[in-house]
Amino acid sequence: PGADDRRAMIRLLFLASLELSGGVLGPAAQPLPAATAQIPTTSLAPRLKRAMSLSLEDLRQLQAEVAQGKPSPSKSYQEAYLNYLLVGNLKKLDPKAAKDLLKRTLKELEPQKDPESLALQGGCVGHKIGFNPLLAPMLSAKATGLFAQALKGAPGSPRVRWFQAVHTRGMPGFLGGGAKAARPLLEAALGAAETEAETEDPLAPRWGKTEILIWLATTQADTGDVPLAVATVRRALALAPEHPLALSVEAQLLQMEKPR
Repeated sequence: PGADDRRAMIRLLFLASLELSGGVLGPAAQPLPAATAQIPTTSLAPRLKRAMSLSLEDLRQLQAEVAQGKPSPSKSYQEAYLNYLLVGNLKKLDPKAAKDLLKRTLKELEPQKDPESLALQGGCVGHKIGFNPLLAPMLSAKATGLFAQALKGAPGSPRVRWFQAVHTRGMPGFLGGGAKAARPLLEAALGAAETEAETEDPLAPRWGKTEILIWLATTQADTGDVPLAVATVRRALALAPEHPLALSVEAQLLQMEKPR
């Protein structure tokens, strides 16, 4: 494809990444009431790890199961994280509901000072920019400050680094953002994901590696390394063969590689 076609495809990849990283959902998702039967939390860990790729039905079920757990910092994080995914989906389907959910989630996250929650709060501020683009300079500065605090407390967290990289990727160049600025951040996030230790807490956040690989692939394509991007997204598919964003990115990258 020509330069204009390649730029258009890269733009589509980036926009798809923004939409799907906020939650791969369908029509307006609302939390289900908690089921009466207690479900073992050990079954939650693998689904929380791939929450961004879950169907609407599975995400609702997961949200209901998390709600049944005993209060804990990990439970509070996962509830806020699932809300983050829902906001991303509801932005277009039901903007008012998305704004209300975002406002509530930010309020719930405000007293949380652990690094993972600080980074998630920064991600939610990123959502807020989508509703208020004119406030981008001020809100970007706030998000950047939250990421700096989170990195200071947990430099080895791939999720902290992913949120920072995604935010940087979406910022305009005059604010220090863009693909070139985000690429080394994503590479650092991948390094953190590859060395992260497992945990016995089934609600502890452990998602990130697949999403990092997908975003790194789109960023590699945007910086001129399409063949490397194909290899990277296939690493994501090796971890999550049915991940909808990874499949979409792979298809579009292969299209970019085809000669005119």
